[in-house]
Amino acid sequence: MTLTVVALLGPVSAARAGASITPEYSTQTGAGFVTITNSAGKTAGWMSNSYLASHPNAIRGHTSTRAQSSGTVKPMDASGCTGSNNVCIYLYGAYVNITEWDTTAVGNAGCIHAHFLWYDSSQHEQSGPLICPSQSGDGVYYDYTGPTGNYYNDTEACNTWDYLDGRACEYITY
Repeated sequence: MTLTVVALLGPVSAARAGASITPEYSTQTGAGFVTITNSAGKTAGWMSNSYLASHPNAIRGHTSTRAQSSGTVKPMDASGCTGSNNVCIYLYGAYVNITEWDTTAVGNAGCIHAHFLWYDSSQHEQSGPLICPSQSGDGVYYDYTGPTGNYYNDTEACNTWDYLDGRACEYITY
């Protein structure tokens, strides 16, 4: 018996001989923030509340008042947060083509990953890089490395984070 393992890198993916499945990351750390950048230029990280107070637009999509779920991605973008506003999802694109998938989470749970989950005829998951806050105290995690591309109609897209409560979801539909 032969066992073949294929890593799913996004919504539409094909395994290629010699393809790298582990992106390389560079990390920048400063007072109140850490930024991780992958080889594709997508970022993830954490910023303290005090850093965000002096840099209010530093995390794309994140505001102190978050919108409740819009429910679906149609011709425009969709975003939503859990009832406790701890975890948020941001989908950018049109119809079933997602061009950017981001997530944020409020807190400081130490070193954690974001999880990008999508459900069509089966369940899929991609985890973001390990993010370690640069200091103690509350802040906001963010991850802009979500899988992009064309999804099946009526796919449910969700985000969770290690050790933080909440699951934010949106539907991708025509």
